[in-house]
Amino acid sequence: MDRVDRLLTATLLWFVLFLPFPVQGHAEHRQIRLASAEYPPYFGEFLDNQGVITEIVVAAYSRVGYEVEVSFMPWSRSWEMTRKGSFDGMFALWHRKDREQWFAFSDPLLPNELVFFKRRDNPVAFDSLEDLRGYRIGTHQGYAKPLSFARAPYLRTEDAATDELNIRKVYHRRVDLIVIDRVVAQYLITRNFPDYQDELEAMYPVLEYEAQHLVVSRRAAEYRAKLDDFNEGLRLITADGTLERILESHGF
Repeated sequence: MDRVDRLLTATLLWFVLFLPFPVQGHAEHRQIRLASAEYPPYFGEFLDNQGVITEIVVAAYSRVGYEVEVSFMPWSRSWEMTRKGSFDGMFALWHRKDREQWFAFSDPLLPNELVFFKRRDNPVAFDSLEDLRGYRIGTHQGYAKPLSFARAPYLRTEDAATDELNIRKVYHRRVDLIVIDRVVAQYLITRNFPDYQDELEAMYPVLEYEAQHLVVSRRAAEYRAKLDDFNEGLRLITADGTLERILESHGF
């Protein structure tokens, strides 16, 4: 072996011994920044594991190698900052066609069971929305309206800033009905308005079921990959039973 060959061999050996190589079996470490708001018991900064949907989102992304950072803030701010791309995504939103210009929607998470709540001493009943013509209906100004409302322009709706404010309004007869998720209403009344429990009730039939989604901002870098990775993580935690265990731990 001449001097040139010996030098080449030594150089190659140095590369083999000392240059770092990826360790097999460990996924590339990635980070995703998500915004959210307070919507107990589904998600909230001070809930156990920040709520059932937060735990699902973190578990799904973690399964495919992401570190997840969740920042809680008012709903309007989380919407606007995610729309502009200051956050990679947010949760949770109902799908609407006009929102697709800003957001890419994940596979469905938990559904909202939307119902009317009223005072027990209010005799109103309904089989169709036509039966509610003339009644004052409290809605949340930050949420999309139920799809069925688009087919019922005759309904009298009044927006409020929070679900809590709507609960107070229906209790004090300032509106006749409110639209609210059944689980959210029961959670808020039990914890914040215990004196209202015997006075308010849900009306049936259920108004609508609306799937909640994680959304990824179309302005986020590699937004499609971030969305596809989440859907894959969600599929994996569903298949191995992690999702079911999370739901059970939160009473769902």
